[in-house]
Amino acid sequence: MACLNRVSYTVKNADSQLIGFFGGWFHQDWDLEAASPDEILENYLTQADRAERAALSAAIRNYVEMCPDDHLLRDRLFQDLQCYYDPSRDGVSPRAWLLSIVERLQTG
Repeated sequence: MACLNRVSYTVKNADSQLIGFFGGWFHQDWDLEAASPDEILENYLTQADRAERAALSAAIRNYVEMCPDDHLLRDRLFQDLQCYYDPSRDGVSPRAWLLSIVERLQTG
């Protein structure tokens, strides 16, 4: 992946918290558990405490900053983080979607 300074960001480097969140909440059957990605996030927010939300928010922001290319970021969501939701199918860039999650995590 061509990210900032051509540094490869792989599963080995990916924070387990990110994999746990995206792979656990946006798994391949996420759409059977909720009507929308927003509903999945709301379900998470009801279960996570403030410290968990803050740590996840920082981890997502760092991940986004590692890769300035949206196409590669979309691929990394699936390949690194096991996220089966593709925001581009809803007309939203991966970066915008991830940053909207950061905002929701911060406002709780």
